[in-house]
Amino acid sequence: MDKNKLFEILKSGVEIWNIFRKENPDITIDLSCSDNTIVFELQGILEYKFLTDPNFNADEVVEKYIKNRGYFQGVNLKSADLTGINLKNADLRGAIFSFATLIDSEFSNSNLSRTNLSFTNLSNSNLSFVNLERANLKNAFLIKTNLCGSNLERANLYFAQLVRANLNGANLKNADLDSSNLVRARLNRSDLSGANLNESSLDFADFKEANLNGAKLEKANLENVNFEGANLKGANIMNAFLRGANLNGANLEGISFHWYQLKLVKSLESAIMPDGKEFDDTWAKKLSESTVSYEYENLWSFYLKFGY
Repeated sequence: MDKNKLFEILKSGVEIWNIFRKENPDITIDLSCSDNTIVFELQGILEYKFLTDPNFNADEVVEKYIKNRGYFQGVNLKSADLTGINLKNADLRGAIFSFATLIDSEFSNSNLSRTNLSFTNLSNSNLSFVNLERANLKNAFLIKTNLCGSNLERANLYFAQLVRANLNGANLKNADLDSSNLVRARLNRSDLSGANLNESSLDFADFKEANLNGAKLEKANLENVNFEGANLKGANIMNAFLRGANLNGANLEGISFHWYQLKLVKSLESAIMPDGKEFDDTWAKKLSESTVSYEYENLWSFYLKFGY
């Protein structure tokens, strides 16, 4: 369907759009912005301006064009059904998508900074290399969503569902992931420095070579997590559950922890320990002699029995 017609329907409001979607469930919604289209459109505009006014300011024309391209900046699409929509390369800064349905959608390389995506369902969508800086994703559904290489710096992901999400290489500096669900998520080489992961569920998540410098992981479920080669320097893992975790080659210098927590991990081979020294027989002996507190065991037995 022609993009201009789709734009006009969207401009008519969410109610009309949802009626349109209900009546036309099989139509492909493609509102992507092609880089080639941008080049050709600009070439045409500049050639026309040159013919009508040889002394025109090309920079002003380009700036105005780029500004006017922001079709959806600040648009309100709250509760809209946008299943399968293609908004690749789109400028959506400040847009409102709260409570919207965006399953199986395409947003790669788009700008979604400061957007409101709270309670939005983005499961199975492609958000790779998307700018989501300071976006509100509170209570969002991002199950099996591709967020590879995306910028989520200072994003609000409180209580977000990120089960099996792909966050490899993503920027999550100072992001709020408090109480989020990242079970079996992939975060290889992602940057989570200063991020808040307190009370989050991270069972079987993969943080290989990730940067968690100064991250907050207090009371997080880290059972069977892969931290191989990860940087956890200065992180707070107090009362986090580490049973079966792989900490081979991880940097644990200066972490806040209890001795008995590290006793439950799967492996600490070549890890840099909290005192800045590499794991050795002395550390192995200290951990073997430490005892797991009764309160710690009971706390996690309760969480694992009744859900966390």
